[in-house]
Amino acid sequence: MKESLRASEERFRLLVETIQDYAIFILDAGGHVVTWNMGAERIKGYRAEDIIGRHFSTFYPPEDVAAGKCDREIEEAIRLGRVEDEGWRVRKDGSLFWASVVITALRDRDGTLLGFAKVTRDLTERRRAEEALRRSEERFRLLVESVKDYAIFMLDPQGVITTWNRGAQELKGYSAEEILGQHFSRFYPEHDIRAGKCEWELAVAARDGRVTDEGWRIRKDGTRFWAYVVITALRGPGGELVGFAKVTRDLTERRQAEEERIRLAQAQEANRMKDEFLATVSHELRTPLNAILGWSSVLCDSVTDPEIARAFEAIRRNAQAQARIVEDVLDVSRIVTGKMHIETRPTNFAAIVADALEVVRPAADAKGIELSVQGAERALLLVGDPARLQQVAWNLLSNAVKFTEKGGHVRVNLEQAGSSVHLAVHDDGRGIDPAVISHVFERFWQADSSITRRFGGLGLGLSIVRHIVELHGGTVSAQSAGLNQGTSFFVTLPVRAVTPLPEQEPDRRRAAAPKAPTRARLDGLRVLVVDDEPDARELISAVLSERGAEVRVASSALEARGALAAARPHVIVSDIGMADEDGYTFIRSVRAMARDGGGATPAVALTAYTSATSPRLALEAGYDEHLAKPVNPEDLVRVVRTLGHRES
Repeated sequence: MKESLRASEERFRLLVETIQDYAIFILDAGGHVVTWNMGAERIKGYRAEDIIGRHFSTFYPPEDVAAGKCDREIEEAIRLGRVEDEGWRVRKDGSLFWASVVITALRDRDGTLLGFAKVTRDLTERRRAEEALRRSEERFRLLVESVKDYAIFMLDPQGVITTWNRGAQELKGYSAEEILGQHFSRFYPEHDIRAGKCEWELAVAARDGRVTDEGWRIRKDGTRFWAYVVITALRGPGGELVGFAKVTRDLTERRQAEEERIRLAQAQEANRMKDEFLATVSHELRTPLNAILGWSSVLCDSVTDPEIARAFEAIRRNAQAQARIVEDVLDVSRIVTGKMHIETRPTNFAAIVADALEVVRPAADAKGIELSVQGAERALLLVGDPARLQQVAWNLLSNAVKFTEKGGHVRVNLEQAGSSVHLAVHDDGRGIDPAVISHVFERFWQADSSITRRFGGLGLGLSIVRHIVELHGGTVSAQSAGLNQGTSFFVTLPVRAVTPLPEQEPDRRRAAAPKAPTRARLDGLRVLVVDDEPDARELISAVLSERGAEVRVASSALEARGALAAARPHVIVSDIGMADEDGYTFIRSVRAMARDGGGATPAVALTAYTSATSPRLALEAGYDEHLAKPVNPEDLVRVVRTLGHRES
């Protein structure tokens, strides 16, 4: 029996001595080391012969020894039977390790204290991991609490707020003291609360793990913001629901930007539809005007009865006025949408004003108004758009004649002063009240808008004048001493850098307004007229035939190509807006033909669809000239004659 006990004790001794993961040793009743195992040597660095007999306080930091920690542990072990502790301990080399210590009192059968068993485990790595985790959690807590762009907070399983970060306070307006313990439904609009949205979001998050939502939320002050919300379910080790993490971001600015983008897209679509509508209206108005103006011009030149001639002249004059109104309306639309552009080149402004004077002279002569001009005898060169500048001069001069009584006077002064060209138009007509003269350049403004007014018009001309002048970098102004005391308009345009024009080639680009007719002839020229509108086709044919041209007509692009192959003309006159195949496609097909098959035949485009890009589109398609309907017969004859003689 004794032998068996000794064998068991030996095995136990060997077990303790060979354990390396734990320091296991015995202290005597005074706390001195009496045994030492391999684990103690590995953990603490002492060999048995170095440590046996020394007090166990050797393993404690000086501050713990000074504080009496070793004595307290011994006293507690004696009183309680055992004591546990975690703390820093010191190795032989002076390095520290984090130790888990158990000291157990050893007594004999009589209860006499024999000593103590001390078991120490090195938990330094676990301590480091725990400390790293603690620091990470602390950093994360600080991160969450300091984030300002996101509201990040926790809810318990019932939706009650349990944490609150700085971003939540910034976004929602509540301090932590005000909101902790409140239900998160406080942030939702009343209709969402009644609809059960809060409960639904928590239920979905609990079921699926997370839920996202966008919608209006309410701040403390009652204002709304558009929020993007993510609610994530939080579960414990056993899968039990412990609460929810809720992240909210303010997307109000993004939503406003999206709404603005949608509004802009809708506005662009509305503008596109308006442009299409205006183009259609322009076509529908210009097409009948083309026939009225064209036929009245033809008949004015052919009738001999004075009474009938006056009637046709009245028709032509009113058709011209109607055509100008259509142009003004389209110009105002271009101005409003920012689509009015100018095409500048070196230009003789004096020649432009002289052309405009010739246009209004018949109206002035009819009223016995004396037109006088000073400064037009020499070239006044500037860089500008000749057609638009003629529109300016014609508007100012026609207004002066319109508002001047019979027998009155209209004076025009032109001069160059330094780097500017000045135009002044004076009349002694009805004048303008100085109190309202600042409004004369506003759209649709008229001094007399009553139904009894003497002078018609839409009140658009001067607003167009101002815009054209400003596009050129110039200014326009008006002065009047009062009613019946005449009016003066002053235009100043910058000269900019120009190349002098040869004196024998003054710039007299075609005017936007109709000119007095000249009797150009087209004898010997063959012309192919292409138009799907019978009235327009017949009118163009009559105008050209009356001037001596040999005219052949076609009602479609297909028919025109057949006519071109049968008898090659000197000039093609084609409408743009035709059914089945438009004028652009037609001229491209012509230009694709061989030169000796008519592919190089000069061509002029006619269109009632007018826009700032119409001339460019016509020229890019292959036309040599572009004329807008209603076409002035003299302009058409002049263009056909020029192209025909170039071909011949």
